[in-house]
Amino acid sequence: MGTRGLLKRFRRSRCGSDSDKGFTLIELLIVTTIMPLIVGALSAGLLAVFSLQSSVSSRLSDSSDSQVVAANYVQDVQAAQQITTQATPSCGPASQTQLLGLEWDDVSGTYQTVVSYVEVAAGTKYNLIREYCSAGASTTASLASIVVYDMPKWVSGNPSLLTILPAASATAAAAGWTSAQPVTGVTFSITEPGSGTTGGAPYAYTLVAVPAAGAPLGQQGTPTQTTTGCGFALAGTGTYASTLCFVDFTPLNIAANQISATAPGAMQMTVAIPGGYVMSFSISITNETGTGAELVDAYQFPTYDDAFMGNANNGTPFYSGVGCAAGTNPLTGSNGTPSCILPALYQQSNAATNTITIGNIEVTDPEGNNATGWQIVTGDAETTDPNEYLTWTSNQDLNLIPNNQNAPGGNNEGNACNEGNDGPGGTDLTGLGTTSVTCRSTWQDSGTPRTGAVMLETAQPTTVTASMQGAGLEGVFFGILLPS
Repeated sequence: MGTRGLLKRFRRSRCGSDSDKGFTLIELLIVTTIMPLIVGALSAGLLAVFSLQSSVSSRLSDSSDSQVVAANYVQDVQAAQQITTQATPSCGPASQTQLLGLEWDDVSGTYQTVVSYVEVAAGTKYNLIREYCSAGASTTASLASIVVYDMPKWVSGNPSLLTILPAASATAAAAGWTSAQPVTGVTFSITEPGSGTTGGAPYAYTLVAVPAAGAPLGQQGTPTQTTTGCGFALAGTGTYASTLCFVDFTPLNIAANQISATAPGAMQMTVAIPGGYVMSFSISITNETGTGAELVDAYQFPTYDDAFMGNANNGTPFYSGVGCAAGTNPLTGSNGTPSCILPALYQQSNAATNTITIGNIEVTDPEGNNATGWQIVTGDAETTDPNEYLTWTSNQDLNLIPNNQNAPGGNNEGNACNEGNDGPGGTDLTGLGTTSVTCRSTWQDSGTPRTGAVMLETAQPTTVTASMQGAGLEGVFFGILLPS
């Protein structure tokens, strides 16, 4: 090939290479025209999503509020025998503003259960708080829980918020306590303004309930569901004093509720848990020996002087002052401070056999979703003595929780079931790690306080049963252990 041929090939090579480099002017014009449109559309979408985040969060919080307040309000109104809308609370500090007061469980002319719905300022917002008193009207509530975190400022007498029918009952309620028997409806319209600050409409819902006493005479029926709360022990009195909430069974002491809870029936209970959790379950009580629903009553801790639960028989208070105000002295003399709620289910007749079942257990978190990580805790609320036993069953395995690590033998329940050499014979606590656990004893010595109590946990069960046989009396408790 000559020099001229080489030059041609070189030129063709250079021309072919140059055609693949860079962009043409038309391509650049297309890119610079389209790119801003694409980037702008993406940016607008992202900004829209970010702007919704606050609104969605507010809506979820408001929805949770509506579920929590409904779980309490409807049952409280249904149970009410007396009602008032006076501003001074019947339960809780006098500095709070009462929107609605309710009371029931008449004992010799004094209503034992008093509930006040009060509004309290919280920064720029207002909270609706349910104050619950288990021993009559008091400035110190047995249990207080926030049921709505975002309320409009209450204006006394505003009919758009709270309506009582008929009008005569509304007038009487504004003047003081009046009978709930003539009341045909109590309507509470709640608008949460916080969710409207991001451009959307404020979240609104209406609660409507009728007192059972307001039904025509002879047609009142008996309550088949009720609401209650739960309480923590005083700080430092137990391993889980701040996370184990003992169910308050006070509503079961109302005669109609006892009948509803006794087999073959079952009563639905809803438990408002501090922090926004809600637990619901059905409870039934079978009296296998003896007669009458009064065989099992709600009772305080400690159930009697030698009981370990709620007492201080070992010199140190153990789950003392359950449901009492923070700062309460955990010792009353040399004993544990009695609970301010009624967390024990306690036999009222000697040598009775009772089976208590809580079933259909569900727990929701503050957002209204199914909660996870919780456990049901149950155990001995009295002592197990000769010819007595306690058997717990669950659809999930049962295990001990830390109780009294310093007890003889290093076991968590001490000598509650005569484990090892801790007592003069008897059988060990049997069945741990299975779905059925039994505690039996063959000794009793009132001069030697117990060194522990059986406390069992079962993870997220749907059913838990406690069967108890007394020679004297026996008792059990149920509570929920929240995720720490």
